[in-house]
Amino acid sequence: MAQRNALETLKAAVLESGSTVGALLQNDSALRAKVQARLRGVRAAKTHYYSDGGIRLRVEVPLDELPPEIGQHLKPPDTSNPSSTPDAGAK
Repeated sequence: MAQRNALETLKAAVLESGSTVGALLQNDSALRAKVQARLRGVRAAKTHYYSDGGIRLRVEVPLDELPPEIGQHLKPPDTSNPSSTPDAGAK
């Protein structure tokens, strides 16, 4: 599930060209396969255990481990508007 959430968050990321990573991946199955393979190696940065048995995992995906078509062309998020920062931290 963490991998799927990481992929969904990455798909929403905006590239310098103005398009999204999702649009790029939709049109390039080889690139999509590379990204999915890299996301299999995500590591947990923080784990929170809930009393009801639920777990929230915060994962990190180093940009330099993404294919260069994505990692080198991501537009930095707008930090002036916290609601625009993607968060896949669903429990």
